[in-house]
Amino acid sequence: MVSWAVVAMADEPASLLAAWAGHHLEMGAAEVHLCLDRPNPEAVALLSGVKGVHLHEDGEDAWAFRSIGRRPKTQNGRQKYHASRILAQTRADWLLHCDADEFLFPTPVGETVERILARIEPEKTWVQALVAERVRVRGRPVQDIFSGVFRLPWERFETEGAALYGAEAGELLHHGLSGHHMGKAMVRAGRGLCIGVHHALTRYDPPERDPNLVPAAGLRVLHFDGLTELHYLLKMLRYGLDPHFGKPDPHAGPRWRQISAVLDDVQAPERLELIHMAAKTITPAQAQGLAERILLRRWAPEIGARAATVIPNLPDLTPVAFDADLMAREAALLEALRLKLGFDPVPHSGQ
Repeated sequence: MVSWAVVAMADEPASLLAAWAGHHLEMGAAEVHLCLDRPNPEAVALLSGVKGVHLHEDGEDAWAFRSIGRRPKTQNGRQKYHASRILAQTRADWLLHCDADEFLFPTPVGETVERILARIEPEKTWVQALVAERVRVRGRPVQDIFSGVFRLPWERFETEGAALYGAEAGELLHHGLSGHHMGKAMVRAGRGLCIGVHHALTRYDPPERDPNLVPAAGLRVLHFDGLTELHYLLKMLRYGLDPHFGKPDPHAGPRWRQISAVLDDVQAPERLELIHMAAKTITPAQAQGLAERILLRRWAPEIGARAATVIPNLPDLTPVAFDADLMAREAALLEALRLKLGFDPVPHSGQ
């Protein structure tokens, strides 16, 4: 039987990390690796002792892998470091590198990760898990932080997208998505490879992409780019204030427009709500338009239910509970944003 594992560098509330770990364990992962970008005692309390979960503290190996000897300054650099180190150490046959807001999902429904990987030719060394981005349909009930539908990258978005979304919303999307469109890499272990943010690498630094790719094999990563309105806004504000972002530029133009819009209207709750709606929600008519273009999926991954089968005492995953956890974890950031920018999280929480 083909075995597989998953790794993420994570700096999120413990409830999300528990859901992420549980989802992948229930789906069949032999190993689930969470590399904590800063201390997370709540996650340690929830997940320590769960079979298959491996929690890694920041700098636990003194940054000795590949003789780097220091903590990479950028988020992308640390992601590449952790993923490549775990790939070199895993006992599984394959390793997926994704973020803690991304959940592996095999398609079509009823397929399994193991069967998909077993069909890959031996000479192929990595599979691109294509992205599907969660959006919420306005007016539809929200059961938990994972509620919604999924839109796929739109190749002709640049010429056709404004007709569906309108010019203002269209300016915030790239390939029809608010986040990335490139997917993530599931890489064979034991081949001397490394993993970047989105690709398998034959050389770590400077990075060189491995050409032995299977571009689409039925694996998706479901991207919950902003699990709640507050989660999305904090992500944009953190990007905008991080001095390392833009060196080199990690974002496409539409993402920078999202970040700039949030920074510009940081003291205007009504405007921030509209920005979130434009970037992260769709109307029923837009959902229909995407469906007609075969760009909408109504998958029901049941992440909370999956995770609850393997994670004892899984936390409440409703938006209200998640935002309470988020505000507790990000208390220092929120205070800095209040003092520096006048940002008030309360109008945006629980949604």
